Amino acid sequence: MAHVLVCDVPDPRVEAVLRARGPVRVAAGDQGPGVPGPSDRVLLLHPDDQRVSGWLRDLRRRPETALVPVGAAESPDPARAAEDRRFADGLWPVGGSEAALARLLDHLDAVAGRVAALPPAEARRGVEGRAVALLRHLVTRRAEALDPVRHPAATKGYNLPLAGLVLDLPRGDEFELCEELSGLGLFEREFRDRIHLCPHCGHYAINFREVCPTCRSARLRVVSNVHHYRCGHVAPEPEFREGEDLTCPKCRRVLRHVGVDFDRPNQVARCEDCGGVTPDPEVECLSLVCGRVFPPDLARKFDVPAYRLTARGAAAAEAGRLPPRSLPELLHEQFHTVPADAFGEMARLARHLSDRYGRPYALAEVEVVGRDDLLARVGPVETLRVLQTVVEILRGSLRETDVVCPVSESRFRVLLFETPDPGARRALARARDEVARRLAGSPVELRIAWPEEHP
Repeated sequence: MAHVLVCDVPDPRVEAVLRARGPVRVAAGDQGPGVPGPSDRVLLLHPDDQRVSGWLRDLRRRPETALVPVGAAESPDPARAAEDRRFADGLWPVGGSEAALARLLDHLDAVAGRVAALPPAEARRGVEGRAVALLRHLVTRRAEALDPVRHPAATKGYNLPLAGLVLDLPRGDEFELCEELSGLGLFEREFRDRIHLCPHCGHYAINFREVCPTCRSARLRVVSNVHHYRCGHVAPEPEFREGEDLTCPKCRRVLRHVGVDFDRPNQVARCEDCGGVTPDPEVECLSLVCGRVFPPDLARKFDVPAYRLTARGAAAAEAGRLPPRSLPELLHEQFHTVPADAFGEMARLARHLSDRYGRPYALAEVEVVGRDDLLARVGPVETLRVLQTVVEILRGSLRETDVVCPVSESRFRVLLFETPDPGARRALARARDEVARRLAGSPVELRIAWPEEHP
């Protein structure tokens, strides 16, 4: 264990405080902290706050240093200091009191102790390795949630700063992976805001604008309608205007007194390109990124969430690996599922109604083949995506009245009421073929059996 002190010129006072606690490695000048060891504590006390911010982000972005305890110099710029506080374990104003420095070092020691208590992570590389690092960062810092922050450069107008760095994803893209971790039960979502995205490029930069319904021009001017009492003519004011006077274009009389000769009953939008007049201009959306135009009702709504760590997420951090999401859990979310004893009673009732009254039904057993092979090859995140696709396809083939009974991690039974056997076979065959088409190249496939004897 060593304290890595990054500074411009070493401060003897700071060095003395650090050496009283253990070995010190000084990185003077602009070389940065390098790659500190997993038990090191890093102090970025360089006077250049831009360099400090850059080094801090680099440490969090690299998987091997994402958990290293880091203290940093507090920037005199409040906005930069607030941003750095999201990634550092503590800030200390250069030249501050020794008591404040001691409190920062005590906190770094506490974080380092929690990091050292974790067993080696089983998942070290790729998406899963970075996801485990994010969970472990939250656990070792005793952070409860990832909160979204507004950012104009993020595709969705919001980002999750810490998650984006640790997961090494462009701003805004980390929401998708956090959704998948939420699907694994590692996070709970909490609503924060709702924004509109372009349905074509997915970006939040949309211009909602009023346009002429005739020529689609946005060059509109709001004008007043003029109503001439004597002849009853009504038209936009520019049609009455002749220099300083208002002259009725119908009867050519000069209008002098509002309320006596004329009034202005309402306002309308007049197109400066085609001359069209409308009381209600149409609204359209223009994506400022891809340039596509679309009606407002096609804008994609995105609920911006915060993600709160669950007990299952904390357990995954402790274990150093992501837990797989079971097929029964996914089925329970999308279908009417019942335990085996209740399913048996319902199947016997269906058979009784069929024998006595001729009411059709069908009973099928479906097996998702290749799940374990896929899990071993690509990990739980990608396996979850595949299983969600399978369940989504089945959801399109089954009805709300159909009953599902999970039998194991890869098998389940389906009872289709009021469905003749040929119709049930066609529906599930379509689902099987769609799974084969959409998951081509994957080891996952559906096998469907039709038990001759109902339970």
